[in-house]
Amino acid sequence: MTTDNAEGTDQKPEGSESADQRPRSGRTAATKRGLGFTFWLAVVFLVIVVAGGSAAYFAFGDTDDTAGAPAPVTVAPQTERPDWGLPFTDELGRRVEVPPNPDGVALEQDTDVRKPATDITGAPGGLQWQQIRNFPLPFSTTDGPTGIDGRMATGFAQTPRGAALAGLQLYTRGGATMAGAAEFYADRVIPDSDPLEQLRQDFLRRATDAVASGRGDERALLPYFRVDAYRVTQWDPQRPDYAVVEYAMLKESRTGWVSKSAELLWRDGDWQVKLTADLYGGQKEVSNLGGWTQWPAH
Repeated sequence: MTTDNAEGTDQKPEGSESADQRPRSGRTAATKRGLGFTFWLAVVFLVIVVAGGSAAYFAFGDTDDTAGAPAPVTVAPQTERPDWGLPFTDELGRRVEVPPNPDGVALEQDTDVRKPATDITGAPGGLQWQQIRNFPLPFSTTDGPTGIDGRMATGFAQTPRGAALAGLQLYTRGGATMAGAAEFYADRVIPDSDPLEQLRQDFLRRATDAVASGRGDERALLPYFRVDAYRVTQWDPQRPDYAVVEYAMLKESRTGWVSKSAELLWRDGDWQVKLTADLYGGQKEVSNLGGWTQWPAH
């Protein structure tokens, strides 16, 4: 899930964030219903071009990692954690830490200060941005993740904020590398139809083949980036097993945002992404962030 010219930003081999988790598969519980359109497969599976120069790409294959955003600004080292790399400032002005594990380091949780499940606008507490496989990802001390398993992050809270964190973390990790895609499509998605189950299997096979051939660290797709804010558009604290989170991504031109929604399902004690026909499309123009929850910068 990305915005603007996909070849333009946050694609450098050094400089962004990480996170990792691995839930149990819930795809057997997926609802089996057909799509109202023809779903196609190709070497480049989906390319959705959006008005205003925005694009979302999903492609298993060669990607151009030579283009990238300006080099991050290096600030003072974390002398209290000498095994960590030097922090930097990303293009949204957020301080990003560089953990010793390229897939991230879970933070100690303080659930006593966690916001109630009825609060859908409050931001996660104790937020820290970490560079995960060259993409900055948010980690919280109140809503997770609580662990890293392989390339995936695990242990997100069953709260609106936990769902928002999980959607961004899981989708980005599933696109950052082929190895991440293999884990994402094996365990972290639930297709909502038979054609999408076939698509999941096809994506999984291609990613697994790439890992077996030594290409596990290659980019699988261009994940969400420049995610400035989010809003929870579907949440019922009485039935906290389903959430819809919309993410606002700053355009490269900085003239506005485009947004994309993700559906999350609570299965086996963690959040999983619902694989729907419009997961890689359906972006909308956003002129301002009034009513959105903005991520803390550090």
